[in-house]
Formats: sequence, structure tokens, C-alpha cells
Amino acid sequence: MRNLVRLSDVLVDAVNRRLRVHGLHLATAQALSVLEGADNALTPNEIGEHLHLTSGTVTTVIDSLEKRNLVERKPHPQDRRKVLVSITDAGRVVLDRYLPEAVAIQTAMLGGLNDDELQALSKLLTRALRSTDGIDPHAVAEAAAPRRRVVHPDEPARSRRSRLARPTRATQSDFRNHRSADGRERGDAVDQGRH
Repeated sequence: MRNLVRLSDVLVDAVNRRLRVHGLHLATAQALSVLEGADNALTPNEIGEHLHLTSGTVTTVIDSLEKRNLVERKPHPQDRRKVLVSITDAGRVVLDRYLPEAVAIQTAMLGGLNDDELQALSKLLTRALRSTDGIDPHAVAEAAAPRRRVVHPDEPARSRRSRLARPTRATQSDFRNHRSADGRERGDAVDQGRH
């Protein structure tokens, strides 16, 4: 698991270093990609849903892109409280420059794998990504066993060693389909069986 996280960090860092040449970072680049791939202009909330970003972060990203004339905001035709964001021609030019570079960087960094291995890795990662749907990271974290149990200083050493918490492995279904107080999906550490 550690290697997967490390690989992700290395790839993101390499792409981010190149994006800085274009005055971008990963979130701004991804927002441009989402807007280019959309059939119509999107609301900031829709952009945030695509990128898993908070509304505040999306606003910062859009502000940054708008200052450079890479996106434009327009009033929503049906709802005056909303705006629609679309990519500009200048934004498409930037995308056309950096997307081939990002693909080249990722391809080079995974060059130690042959085509069959890359295809297998892609399938596994796709499956792993799909399995994250509905997982509440807060519920998972709250249910995790502590690395060390807090013990009273007067407790005998032998007893202390034997009572250290051992991590347990929860299943994904343990953290699905529960609602938190604010009505969002939230998981609790209960055994519900697989869905």
C-alpha cells in the first residue's frame, strides 16, 4: 500500500513541476480539462464534484484561471444566484500544450512496465477507484485501532504489553450507507455485509 501512495506522490509531483512552467498547478489543470470535456458550461459546484474539491477551493481555482483569461464566468440563464464557467480559446491553447507533456511524463515514469503490465495495472487501479465510492474516510479513521493503547503509568509492564491494541481490518461495507447528522452518506464501523 505504501508503494501505491508513494507512486502517486511521485507522479503528481513530476506533473506539477512541469505545470508550473505553464503557470498552473494540478487543480487548475484538472479544472481546465473538466471544462474542455464538458458539453456545456458548468457551475462551480459541478466542477467541484468532478474534482472532489470544496466550494472555497473551486472558487480560488476559478479566480486564478479567470485572471489569466483561461476561463470565463457568465450569469446562469435560469438562476441569477448561480454562474456558469466555460473554458476560453486561451485555455484550450494551454491545454493543448500541457496535456501531451503530462502524458509523456507519466509514460516515461512508468516505462519500467511493459504493455501487458500497464494494462493490468490500469484495470486494477480502475477497480480500486470504483470501490472507493461511498466510503467515508472519517468513519474509517474513527474506527481504526490506535497504534498504541493509552495505559496508566502504574500498570505492570507485562499487562501493558499484552493489552496493546492490535489493528483490525475492516471491510469496505463496514463504512457504507450510513447518514451523518448533516444528511450526507457516512459510514460507521458496523458489519453490514457486502453490498
